Amino acid sequence: MMRFPALRRWASLWIRLCLLLAPLAALVAVGRQSAGLGWGIAGYIAALAGVGLGRIALRGAAQQQIERDRLFALSHDLLCTAGLNGYFKQVNPAFLEQTGFSKAELLGTPFVSFVHPDDYPAAKEQVARLALGRQVDGFECRCRFRDESYHWLNWSAVAVVDEGLILAVARDITDRKLAEAALRESNAALTVSIKRAEEANAAKSEFLANMSHEIRRPMTSILGFAELLADEDWSRVPTKRCEALDAIQRNGRHLMEIIDDMLDLSKVEAGQMAVERLPCATRSILQDVDEWMHARAEAKGLSLEIDCQDSVPALIETDAVRLRQILVNLVGNAVKFTDAGGIRLRARLQSDQAGEPRICFEVSDTGIGISDEQLARLFRPFSQADVSITRPYGGTRLGLTICKQLTELLGGEIMLASQTGLGSVAQVSLPLGAAAPAKPPELGGEEPTAPPSSEAPLPAKKRSLQGRILLAEDGRDNQRLIAHIVRRAGAEVEIAENGEEAIECVHASLRADRPWDLILMDMQMPVLDGYSATRRLRQDGCQTPIVALTAHSMSGDREKCLAAGCDDYVTKPIDRRRLLETLARHLQPCGGDQPKLDKA
Repeated sequence: MMRFPALRRWASLWIRLCLLLAPLAALVAVGRQSAGLGWGIAGYIAALAGVGLGRIALRGAAQQQIERDRLFALSHDLLCTAGLNGYFKQVNPAFLEQTGFSKAELLGTPFVSFVHPDDYPAAKEQVARLALGRQVDGFECRCRFRDESYHWLNWSAVAVVDEGLILAVARDITDRKLAEAALRESNAALTVSIKRAEEANAAKSEFLANMSHEIRRPMTSILGFAELLADEDWSRVPTKRCEALDAIQRNGRHLMEIIDDMLDLSKVEAGQMAVERLPCATRSILQDVDEWMHARAEAKGLSLEIDCQDSVPALIETDAVRLRQILVNLVGNAVKFTDAGGIRLRARLQSDQAGEPRICFEVSDTGIGISDEQLARLFRPFSQADVSITRPYGGTRLGLTICKQLTELLGGEIMLASQTGLGSVAQVSLPLGAAAPAKPPELGGEEPTAPPSSEAPLPAKKRSLQGRILLAEDGRDNQRLIAHIVRRAGAEVEIAENGEEAIECVHASLRADRPWDLILMDMQMPVLDGYSATRRLRQDGCQTPIVALTAHSMSGDREKCLAAGCDDYVTKPIDRRRLLETLARHLQPCGGDQPKLDKA
């Protein structure tokens, strides 16, 4: 032993280090292991100290050196010792193997000379900390290897100041860093993709809203004036002219159905389709479907049968508007794809798997039918069965998609069964909600009344209005049409070309002590739009009822109009009956034949 002074000094130093650091290192190592952080430098010191202290009484310093060197040599981590100035003194084989350097290239070289320039200041700071006797744990920096590549290393180190020695361990974490960088890039790309998708969806919604507005404005004039012409005496008009007028009305309504289908699909996909669950009369809904679809079936020589079982409750709790839309779509689809025979709409009760009663609406036809393999595609947007077969029937291919999505919004499910050449059966199953258990009357008998709604239609009698109405509308054709409808109903009408003119007319009427009884405000006008005009009128203290008139019909448009200060909302194309009903709600009715309407 005396012939190896360096070995003797190393053993003496190591024993002293074990005695000083073993308790603290053991505690740190246990803490790191319990936290899932691995052993770190503390673990190595604890292990070495355990070896040293556990056997020091039995073995000499030479044996200790052998065991320390064995652990030093077998570790897969990068182990090294250095002076307090950061110069390497000793490195293990794993250090040489992984970095590619020889021992001669490392020993006597400062650690920081291998550090990436961007990490150099932080590395210098860590060496300074060690020189003051502080511990370093988990310091990460890029270090240059022999092939000039930089690898990320995670360092832990402890200093023995009175011996001028630093013990350090490092682990290559380059793969982890690359994975983290890739994950960050992926997340960033995902964020960008989500943002672009949201922007695209917003652009699509805006496009559909603008398209709806631009199409609905001329359609207001087309359908409105066609309706006025249809009210005239056509007994002496040539048949061809009558057929031409009928074609205008029929195709105009078909175009509006296409637009409404596209808007409905967009609303559902954007999560903007709102449904409400209120008590509604089951047989009244079936009667509406019969009234709307009977003429279409009859025009093709088809029968349309409505069948409602006695067990079906008089009232169910659902969204009557959406349920009616589903049934009209299904019956319309059946009429479209049936050339001979008939269609049957049947309502009955059934039980779900839990034994709870549900109402089932079943639409069966004797149409062309479809094969089993084609059924799976039917509920996808813009999909039909065999296009070569269905092309002659036309359509947007959105009807069943909308039916499925609306049914699910109402808490139900839709199923379709079909056989090629024999026909199809569509079933819509919905929860009853708070349905009345009493036995209902026969179809066509007296119906229980559901709670009133602002959307419920009034009796279909000729409207009679009184009052002065200011119409703010920039479209000349629409000015003529709306003014004609309102004047024909008995009200006085004056026209303003834009929102600015409307405000001036309101102020002028107040100065003349002849205030308007109602303002019909188009929301899309030049100079000043209806939203801004309405807000300014409300700010000026105007209490006159304002009914919004807009070609937009996307989700939120009604709320936007009401938020601006409007009292009600009418969409284009103008439905004459709906328009007069809405105006009547806010005007004093003329005579005693018009029921008083509450404000919507």
